[in-house]
Amino acid sequence: MNGYWCDVSQDCLAEAMTQAAGKGTIANVSPSGLSLNTPAKQMTGYLFTELLNNGYPFGTALTRAKAQLAGVTTYLYLLDIYTLFGDPAQPMK
Repeated sequence: MNGYWCDVSQDCLAEAMTQAAGKGTIANVSPSGLSLNTPAKQMTGYLFTELLNNGYPFGTALTRAKAQLAGVTTYLYLLDIYTLFGDPAQPMK
């Protein structure tokens, strides 16, 4: 669980990658709990469509991807465990 941010004694992998100066990632979407492969792959597809084809910034793209996932999965807890690490207003460049 690379987005398990609730352990205050250490940074999770997503935090470390986003905060690394001069390297790492500009944004990271990671689960803070147990995820499932099929819905995660579906949401990833929706997310990349919103980022790359529709041009939304990260925060809006993730919100739209979660809304699409909500329409096709019964595992609605997945909508709560995916966290965006980074600036939600950051566009994909």
